[in-house]
Amino acid sequence: MGGNRVERLNLHAADPHGILNGASIHPAIRARTQAVLSRARSEGLDLRVVSGFRSVEEQDRLYAQGRTAPGNIVTNARGGSSWHNYGLAIDIAFNDANGQPVWPENANWARYGQIAVAEGLTWGGNFRNFVDRPHIEYHPGLGPGDASTLLALYRQGGLTRVWNHLGYD
Repeated sequence: MGGNRVERLNLHAADPHGILNGASIHPAIRARTQAVLSRARSEGLDLRVVSGFRSVEEQDRLYAQGRTAPGNIVTNARGGSSWHNYGLAIDIAFNDANGQPVWPENANWARYGQIAVAEGLTWGGNFRNFVDRPHIEYHPGLGPGDASTLLALYRQGGLTRVWNHLGYD
């Protein structure tokens, strides 16, 4: 137990940029993500939030990456088709020894995913077509591919309109 205690004391900030406190993050995923981080960190997993809300335009730029723009493919979702566009998705990374985000293959992604699922989140590590281990999302009653059905509502009234429509607590 003593070794774990030291490990926990040496964990780096879980949300150094305050992403979870942004007005564009739905309170339901905020609370669930905080619970995931708390539980994972109590087990010594040095996790951090790296991404939350993305505009439709930002999502399109990420989608272009590795396709029509330089870089590796990082998403299969076009703008409007990602839960990030509605403040209902978060990406997590591990902290390295210097507190910088890393995505090592040998990290305990499976445990992170188990904790996320136990908190009622959909974990991207369970996706069939594009495994996205850092990704978690919250959309009870809707499937992972249903995000695009919200784009018209978003364009009419922004996040408030989408969130009111979904009625998540």
